Amino acid sequence: MIESIAAGRHRLSVGEASERVTTSVGLLRRTIRQTTLSVHGQPLIEVDLKCSQPSILANVLAIENNNLSPQQQWLLRGVDLPKFSGCAKADYRDFAATVEAGLLYERLAEGSGLTRDEVKKYVMRDLFAQRRRYDAPVQKAFFKRWPSVGAYIFAVNNRTDNPKLITLLQTIEARLVTQAVAQTLADRLPDDVGFVPIHDCVLVQVTHQSTALDAFKDVFENSRFKLRVEAKG
Repeated sequence: MIESIAAGRHRLSVGEASERVTTSVGLLRRTIRQTTLSVHGQPLIEVDLKCSQPSILANVLAIENNNLSPQQQWLLRGVDLPKFSGCAKADYRDFAATVEAGLLYERLAEGSGLTRDEVKKYVMRDLFAQRRRYDAPVQKAFFKRWPSVGAYIFAVNNRTDNPKLITLLQTIEARLVTQAVAQTLADRLPDDVGFVPIHDCVLVQVTHQSTALDAFKDVFENSRFKLRVEAKG
């Protein structure tokens, strides 16, 4: 893959269900991207949306359908998610605070004997995508700590002939990062400076890190979403 990128042969595809953009650079492991890739001899850095899909879920659950901003209307267009009625519940408030702090996987890993990366995989695969049973340890811990959110996820994933929750969240994520943030960044960077959006992050030259961070923050503000972003070198 690295040889293909160096030779100028790039892969680009857009998912029909989730609008996710897949590129050759995005298919590389993060450690390889961080240690191998450079532009004009300058290292690259990832500006990353923390706890991306869980954070998006927390924000979507808090939206009042009769008070959508234009940006929210665009983000949710065609995304069939039912209204959540548990925003006043203590477990939802705890869930929202936990993901906003970027600590969801750490909290679920506590006492489980699993690593953060293992917990993240199980949350995505077994809970958001429902590819395994709901009685797995990580899922049990999620339902115990955040029962109203867990019940909502279960209800969404068990609707007939509807996409799983993970696909719907990926669609919103793609619109936030690959479209809104990428367009904002393209408008602000010099014409001869490139960048690569990768699902929940953008890969840029280190010298343009602050521009990328500001682009994320402005998109979040326009969307009325409480999201956190960080730079990973």
